[in-house]
Amino acid sequence: MLQGDTEKVIPAEQVRVGDRLRVLPGETIPVDGVILSGQTSINQAVMTGESLPVDKTVGDEVSSGTMNQFGAFEMKATKVGKDSSIQRMIQLVQSADAGKTKIVGIADRWATWIVVIALSAATFTGIISGELIRAVTILVVFCPCALVLATPTAIMAAIGNATKHGFLVRASIGKSSSKLLQRVLSEKSADSRNV
Repeated sequence: MLQGDTEKVIPAEQVRVGDRLRVLPGETIPVDGVILSGQTSINQAVMTGESLPVDKTVGDEVSSGTMNQFGAFEMKATKVGKDSSIQRMIQLVQSADAGKTKIVGIADRWATWIVVIALSAATFTGIISGELIRAVTILVVFCPCALVLATPTAIMAAIGNATKHGFLVRASIGKSSSKLLQRVLSEKSADSRNV
C-alpha cells in the first residue's frame, strides 16, 4: 500500500476502497481497481479463461485474482472483499452446486420408495421361492443407485460442459425457466428464418 512517499505491505483483507497500491511483476492483484500509473500485461485466465495476457495501461481496470506478469504499476482500489470480482465468481460457482437442485430432491424421494419396494419384493420372493439368489437378484435389479448417482452426475457434467464453452452456470434451470428458454430460442430461430 502506498501512503504518500512510503510503501508498506499489508494483507489484502486490510485494503479499503480508495487505497493506492503498487503491484509488482509476478504478484496476484489483491482487489479490483484502476491503474493510476505504469503499464503491464495481466494474465486474466482465472476470470475469463483466456490464456493470453492482456496489455493494461493508465485508466484500465484490473480484477482481483488475476496475475500481473511483466510491469510494475500503481492502482486505486475500487472494489474490495465480497464486492471484488474473484469473490463474486466464487459465490457464483458455489451457487451452482448440484445438491441444491429440485431434480436431485425428487430423485432422492423416489429412491426412498424404490428401496422400500425392492426390500419388500426381495423378501416376498425369498419367502415364496425359498432361494436366496432370487431375492438378491431382485435387490440388484431394483437398486436405485443408478437413479440417485446419475442425476447429480448428469447435472455436474452439463455444468462442466457449459463452462468449457464459456458459460458460467449460476443456478439450476427450473421448470418455468426452461419454458422461458424454449420460448426465447424458438423466437430467436423464427427471427433467423425471417431474415
